[in-house]
Amino acid sequence: MKTIGQHIIHFLENWHLHRVRNHICFWLFNVAVFYFFEVLYGSNLWVASVNKVFTLPILILNSYYVAYFLVPLLVKRKYIKLMFWFAIGTYLFTVFYRYMMIYWIERFTHPELERNSIVDILTNFSAILGQYLILIYVTPLFFILLKFAKDAFVVKRRFAKLQKEKQITDLNFLRSQVHPHFLFNTLNNIYVLALKKDKRTSSVVKQLGDMMEYMVESSTATLVPIQKEIDLILNYLDLEKIRYEERLSLSFVYEIDDDDAKIAPLMLMSFVENAFKHGVSGDINNPIVKVSLIVKNGILDFKIFNTKSEHKQSDERSYKKGIGVSNVKRQLDIIYQNDYTLDIQESAIEYELNLKLYKMADIKQSNIDIVG
Repeated sequence: MKTIGQHIIHFLENWHLHRVRNHICFWLFNVAVFYFFEVLYGSNLWVASVNKVFTLPILILNSYYVAYFLVPLLVKRKYIKLMFWFAIGTYLFTVFYRYMMIYWIERFTHPELERNSIVDILTNFSAILGQYLILIYVTPLFFILLKFAKDAFVVKRRFAKLQKEKQITDLNFLRSQVHPHFLFNTLNNIYVLALKKDKRTSSVVKQLGDMMEYMVESSTATLVPIQKEIDLILNYLDLEKIRYEERLSLSFVYEIDDDDAKIAPLMLMSFVENAFKHGVSGDINNPIVKVSLIVKNGILDFKIFNTKSEHKQSDERSYKKGIGVSNVKRQLDIIYQNDYTLDIQESAIEYELNLKLYKMADIKQSNIDIVG
């Protein structure tokens, strides 16, 4: 069930869909408030009703005149034009208001009073400015303040929505980059097996197919079970062990205290892949990769250590520039915002990464909305 606040937000966000209805409601509310104070102060309701019937159209016209004609001139800084039309509008509305008071309202409420002449109504500026100026601008001022508040709220919500849509686009783009990069590396593994006419080639192809199926299914998900990500990493490491055989020293230890723990998909996999692409694939004799994943009390502690070649590797496809760690950092910023730390220590021959995700089971709803 929606709260009152949520109903108000929904009402304001969809204001443009029911503009006429909403404006009618505003003026009915204005009349209701008027009668409330008239009753509160013990006024004559007959006199008050006659007054409202004849003056409300003037206040409505002046409110829209100010809000939709004068205010835009102010926003555009057309001050001379603004002052000219403000003076014209003020004169016309005050004269019209005074005319309605003398020749219509007082005719019903105080028929015994002597009527001022039309000339006096048009030329008595002391009466116009001193008595009627405030009367014609109190309601428009209230109308404008509400309109500004509504517009500011709508603009703020619209900007937030655009920011979320941009983040969705960014995240989808970043995740789409993972797939070609991963596929490129893994196909190289299969290519090596095929060249050797290894009997394991067909099973590896099936294993790759299963991995790609999961990656496609999870790429649009906000969160996935951490166990599925572990299975993905295990499959990937199996492929890499086939490729590097005994030359590779590999270990992967993991411990999870909550089987329902979830994580944003494919990020950890990107770090693992990076360890092989830019570490193990160099020309070092005995590459080492150590992966550790621990989830305890809602906090994920993920570590990767790998050796690397002292010789600088070529990067003809610009993977280091646009894909890999920088890619995942951007995803972390979008999804986890301030609820993570990423520490990277690198030397000429070693690379160590430590990622901590805090509040895994309590990601802010706004974050989920962004990427859902």
